[in-house]
Amino acid sequence: MGYKDVARACQEYIDVNLDKELTLESIANALSFSTIYLRKSFQKVSNVTVGKYIQNARLSRAAHDLIHGLCIVSEAAQISGFSSIYSFSKTFCKVLGVPPIQIQGRRGSANHQDQAPDHRGGLYPAPRRGRTQRPCALARLRLLCVQSG
Repeated sequence: MGYKDVARACQEYIDVNLDKELTLESIANALSFSTIYLRKSFQKVSNVTVGKYIQNARLSRAAHDLIHGLCIVSEAAQISGFSSIYSFSKTFCKVLGVPPIQIQGRRGSANHQDQAPDHRGGLYPAPRRGRTQRPCALARLRLLCVQSG
């Protein structure tokens, strides 16, 4: 099995088991790979660590749930596996560029002609660097809404 096949299997396993506690070791055991081989294969193909992929997948799901009004911020934090609302909000804002409370219930504001980036294949939103990226982050969230809706 090549690097791409291993990375794809890992991504699929993570996407299906996002609600569970996921570690590199648990994923490697479930897929019958060594942790070293899984880590190297995944990072080589996706240019992101397994842990970062899991984090971004959970944040993408949380953004989707918040946009569609499926949960409130405290529930999104708990479902995403964060220990507190503060750490969830801080990470959410750092990765997506806006605080989670700002996108809660924004379903109707999406532009349906754009394509949405997501956490798969290294297309997750880049960390915010200053105030100039806020409009881009809001656009990414709108696009995420389109893709998942």
